[in-house]
Amino acid sequence: MKTPTRIGIALAAITLLTAVPATGAPETEQICHDNGTGSLSLLTLPTTAAANHAANHDHDVPPVDGNCTDTLPRDVLAQATTVHPVTGESVMVAEFVDANGSREPDAGDVVRTGAYPLDFAVTGIAPFAVTEHVLVEAEWFSENSIDALIVPNAISPNFRFTDSDFKDGFSEAWDGGFSAFNDFYGEAGSSFLDGIYIEEGSPSLPTVHAWVIGEPEDDDDFLDVTIVDH
Repeated sequence: MKTPTRIGIALAAITLLTAVPATGAPETEQICHDNGTGSLSLLTLPTTAAANHAANHDHDVPPVDGNCTDTLPRDVLAQATTVHPVTGESVMVAEFVDANGSREPDAGDVVRTGAYPLDFAVTGIAPFAVTEHVLVEAEWFSENSIDALIVPNAISPNFRFTDSDFKDGFSEAWDGGFSAFNDFYGEAGSSFLDGIYIEEGSPSLPTVHAWVIGEPEDDDDFLDVTIVDH
């Protein structure tokens, strides 16, 4: 019987090591878990486990900006709000509802609208006449934006929610009109201006026309947009 040499043993070991395929770490997802006391805890789970966990825990919600402090309802992926001119309470301008529970923007989801500010100081608000739009197309436009369409063509009603490092924004448009609310973060004199642009013919049929432009502040109360982490 031939005795194996040290070189032969080393080569065999190298062969065994290279024959085992390298496996990377599993993809993970963060969720805010309701522990039953009314508070939320941030959990990081493998993606499959997170989906199974969420399916069995109705009160779990996605995190916002990596934390569970300012979260949205479970079925809402994005929300734009303003403040009530009298009570100071939050008022929904628009929200993107995940109607099919996929936790992704896609066909069958809904954009709902409520009321909108008339000026930067929010001395008044007015309601939208059409408050629900069922979508046939929707997608993450970027890490910080959702795009949504009712009908996929150039003149179709379309909506965008934006929550970025330099802007909160909600807009809706089609061939009948355009409305947009843009709150830029920055100092006076920058190239971007805060704006409230409301045309009665935009998809949700606002009842009051307004066109206001002003210098940006650090963060104004007239619009606040929140989008879940994805």
